[in-house]
Amino acid sequence: MKPITAISQRLLIYLGITLPILWIVTAFISAAAVMHEINEASDTQMSQLAQRLMHTPINLNSNYNPTLPPIPKSQRGLIDSKESGYAIWYKGQLINADETGQTIAYKSNYQGFVNQGYWWQSHAWRIFYLHDPQLQLQVAVSFSMHERLQTVLRAVWSQLAVSILALPLLLWLIAWGVRRGTKPLQTLAQTLYQRDPHSVSPISGTVPTEIQPIITALNDLLQRIEQTRARELHFTADAAHELRSPLAALKVQTEVLALTNLDDTQQQRYAILSTA
Repeated sequence: MKPITAISQRLLIYLGITLPILWIVTAFISAAAVMHEINEASDTQMSQLAQRLMHTPINLNSNYNPTLPPIPKSQRGLIDSKESGYAIWYKGQLINADETGQTIAYKSNYQGFVNQGYWWQSHAWRIFYLHDPQLQLQVAVSFSMHERLQTVLRAVWSQLAVSILALPLLLWLIAWGVRRGTKPLQTLAQTLYQRDPHSVSPISGTVPTEIQPIITALNDLLQRIEQTRARELHFTADAAHELRSPLAALKVQTEVLALTNLDDTQQQRYAILSTA
């Protein structure tokens, strides 16, 4: 498999993997924090409601119906009466309760919170009991723990769904920003492609701060190439000058030899020397 070298592709892959993981971790942390706040607020409301019920005048008539009539469905609005309930006992006898409160277990002389079931179960309840020994009243207020969990999950899923749906747009904006950010590199590459191979003049132009070190390094390289080429030309000129005098003297000596009487072997050597 060919490795991915494009900055935009690598960035999109990294962000496409890490962002959802980061959002999921953040969602779990947020869920824990929201659950704590909801539990604190709900427990406070349950305690306040129990205290109000404790000081509410109660009809102790034996013919009094201890249950309240259900509210018609058309008049309930968004109320879900099955998610909470209350019950009032006088001397251990239930004297007032709503539909859900009739299922609350009586605990004599008990005060405080009780969890009935586990928070992930659909029929788990959190119940607050309040007892007044002088009035001989026992009040209980219940609230569904499952409803608390559902409230947290709805809030977290809403946030997470929006983030996931926005992920493609975010990645597109990042890719667009990377393309715009790397456009000076493409311009620089085109400039270098069209440049004269023999030109060693410095590269000029407005580039981002992040690319400026590359331009500086290229200009330093071109300057060193120019200096190296100048030294080579100077060395070649000096070498040619130094060799010019010995070669001229050798030529004169060759011409002198041509004027002398030479045998056959010397003539052959002279011919080779003249050719050289």
